[in-house]
Amino acid sequence: MSLENRSAPVFQNWEAVEQTVASSVAESTEQFEPATISNVIDLLRAVSKQCPIPNAVTKGYWSTIRLCWKDIEIEVFDDRYELYRFNDGATDIEYFERTSGADVSPDLIAKLPKLDRYRD
Repeated sequence: MSLENRSAPVFQNWEAVEQTVASSVAESTEQFEPATISNVIDLLRAVSKQCPIPNAVTKGYWSTIRLCWKDIEIEVFDDRYELYRFNDGATDIEYFERTSGADVSPDLIAKLPKLDRYRD
């Protein structure tokens, strides 16, 4: 799916999102750091009850995973989350340090789309 077509959900549930992550990692010619995979799993668990299912999940340019909503994207690295917000041709980027096993930053979660507010 093209990242430009962020309004067309392709996932029926969070399990499908997890399967896509697993496939992206397994099919990559580049090795993923275990911390990156752990960070993705922790993020999915932290947001699955309060955020809508992403419209796209892809491998990033590096050995990273990208979760995309209409105007928000998170790229998951081994040591951080990068939050991208797209507004009128501009991109705002925020960084959230991450240590595997720690709680996902409440500040990051607060900036993600919420089930009760997100309507397309």
